[in-house]
Amino acid sequence: MRPIGDLTTNEVKYLKKLRQYRIPIDEADDFEITAFTGGKSYNYSNSLISIVNISNQGCAFAIDKDITGVVDITFMIKKRKFEVNAKVIRTTSFYEQRGLYLVGLEYINIDEDFSNELISYYLNSLPLSRLKALMLDMIQNEGDVAQSKDASFIEEENKLTFNSSILFDLFKLFQSHIKSNKIIEVFANEVKRSIEAEIFSFYIFENGMNDVSLFDFEAGKSMNTLLPVTGAMATLRDTESVCVQRTPKSIKDPFYNLQYALYDKDVKNFILYPVIDKSGSIIGAVEFANKSFGDSFTEQCIFEVSIFSNVVGTSLSTDEDETIAILSKKYMSKLSKNLLIGPSEDNQYLNSFILECSKIDDRILISGEYGVGKKLMAINIHKNSERSEYGIGHINCHDLETTADIDKILESSETHTGLLELYSGGTLVFKDINFLNYQLGEYIFNKIKQRQDIRFLATTTESRDLLSHFSETYQPLIQFFAQREVRIPPLKERKEDIIPLAKFFVISICNNSGLSPKQLGADVCAHFMSYDWPGNISELKIAIDRLVTMEQDLKTLSYKRTRIMPLIDREIDDDFYFGIELNNEMIEDKSLYENGDIEELYFYFYTESLLGEGYEPYEIPVIFNMEISEFEEKIYHAHNKAIQYFGAGSEMVDSFLQRKVS
Repeated sequence: MRPIGDLTTNEVKYLKKLRQYRIPIDEADDFEITAFTGGKSYNYSNSLISIVNISNQGCAFAIDKDITGVVDITFMIKKRKFEVNAKVIRTTSFYEQRGLYLVGLEYINIDEDFSNELISYYLNSLPLSRLKALMLDMIQNEGDVAQSKDASFIEEENKLTFNSSILFDLFKLFQSHIKSNKIIEVFANEVKRSIEAEIFSFYIFENGMNDVSLFDFEAGKSMNTLLPVTGAMATLRDTESVCVQRTPKSIKDPFYNLQYALYDKDVKNFILYPVIDKSGSIIGAVEFANKSFGDSFTEQCIFEVSIFSNVVGTSLSTDEDETIAILSKKYMSKLSKNLLIGPSEDNQYLNSFILECSKIDDRILISGEYGVGKKLMAINIHKNSERSEYGIGHINCHDLETTADIDKILESSETHTGLLELYSGGTLVFKDINFLNYQLGEYIFNKIKQRQDIRFLATTTESRDLLSHFSETYQPLIQFFAQREVRIPPLKERKEDIIPLAKFFVISICNNSGLSPKQLGADVCAHFMSYDWPGNISELKIAIDRLVTMEQDLKTLSYKRTRIMPLIDREIDDDFYFGIELNNEMIEDKSLYENGDIEELYFYFYTESLLGEGYEPYEIPVIFNMEISEFEEKIYHAHNKAIQYFGAGSEMVDSFLQRKVS
């Protein structure tokens, strides 16, 4: 056993490489430790042993024995037990008083989830004053160690990593209590040091997000000088995503060119990260620029900045009504331009496709799952085209069973005007052409192939490649529509669009219903992002509609799993059985939910919502991945179940079932 000061340079390097921030344990923390090694067990009753600190990777304790090798550790935190294996990596004598040793251990094969649970449970057991002290201690400790003389031993690739996970846990535990801008500034300087950036700035959006101001942490408010939102900052605002110039070079960006002209601020490379507040709204951006020694920013740098951005966003806020007004103006601007809402790359491509197609008159085949917005895509293409002064019509191919049906819809007669005449000069959309059989497809093709006065668009729930292998599909019709092709990805493939779309639906529903402005709570956003949305945007709109209806009197909408999203073929935890509201009725007896009744009722009311959205009954089975016969049987039994629980069923579902009987 040797004191730490006698270790060799290589040993110091190794210990520094292993080092993580250790949370110091206070005597008042109700934290006990038992160590078992060499066939003996050591605890507070038979030896002088006490826990000194813990981390994600290891711990240290003081003891009156010289311990080496592998140790079985049992932590007892407020009567909860955690057990872990560890190996001794260092022992220091003369700890605080003679006869005590400081034993440092590294966990062996520890599960990351277990480690996080241990740290989180301990942190949650602490009072606010201790948490604040720990946070400041951690930030200052990281900086002190990096600047200590021992740091000179560490090679470039072994430099201390920024332990953001524990720090973020600390911020999350008391983010609602943080009032000191100085704390955030210290954190910013620590991130700046960690990623070796020379410049840090925090920008706040102003004047309807058309300008930004620099935030002064000393004064605790924005500076008076405003900068117009251009270049990289405009891209960040519009996409709500990070903008990065990794490698140092001369930047030709209007936002940074202006700052160079005004302040002589010469930026070579940068990370510009959006700051999102608790409600999920973008309020500004943090900037770390000019990595030292002309180096490039790495993915680790971006990750650390993202943690800092989250901390800033949860610690600062803007006026909610003003934020909603700004968002409303932003979304209305999108709608006025007949564009789709959402910052994802897929959505940006779809908007560029819409604008591109406004300049041509090609026929277009639009593919995608149910509920992704194929109809809206077709409408936006029409509204942006030169044919927008004329109307746009829609033909549901599910309704076409005979050639007589086609003639009745397309051709004029003495008693009615056919769609080919009604929408001459405009656009005609054939919805779900993949449901046309060979004969009907050929008949439609011969009807429309020579018409130059109408632009024809078509939608399909199947891909072009798949359609080409369908023997019952009339291929010339598919080729006729597919002068241009576009696929709309399902919502689960473009999750970046979920929250912006949800915000838009909240604003739209509140405006149309005469309700006061509302925000989405952070819990709603988290659950929406984790859900896979089999019904896509249509299902999201239904979920928001339910949520707003349930919480009309609330300013911030909170998550109600059992009433918002359908739970078809999903398990439901016991926590969600009690006090469930269905169709504005309260059911508190858990026995009523036996034998899958809750799933059946959700299936029923979700079907009702889809019918209310305008879906045809034959479209809904596809959303549930069911055969039509299977769907009809399930909705019949669910209808009876709804009557059993609530005394009445849905008029729309009942009407559908009556049509089936007749």
